Amino acid sequence: MLREIDWNVSKGLLTQCYRNLNQKGVMSIRQQVNKSWLVVGHSQDLVMRNVNFQVSLASRDRVIRSGHKNVHAWAVGTLIGAEISNLPPLFEIYYSPFEQSWFTLRESGERLDRADYLVVVDRRVYCSLETQPAQLTLF
Repeated sequence: MLREIDWNVSKGLLTQCYRNLNQKGVMSIRQQVNKSWLVVGHSQDLVMRNVNFQVSLASRDRVIRSGHKNVHAWAVGTLIGAEISNLPPLFEIYYSPFEQSWFTLRESGERLDRADYLVVVDRRVYCSLETQPAQLTLF
């Protein structure tokens, strides 16, 4: 059963999102409640910022050995909402446990560990690439 996310409550919070394995084209959204990560809703479209991509290698190995899918890869960042506006250029990304253990830019095959923005729309996942390296400022 899919739960509609309450955007007013969930926006601005640290969030994990991953492709729902039972419902095609739907992302599950988890947020921390007390000390546990719980699914707070589902959405076909979403935007997150300051995203890190994570893969559980032990669970990935289990998927490869057994051939049964399980959730073992996700993006973690701040949930912005479902509206796309004023974003930098976006590039399609994907993850396939049978090809590699990281998220990848579809066009170049480059490994991705983080992105400024993550956008899910029309069953596709996109991200913006960092345009400038982070700089340390003292003042």
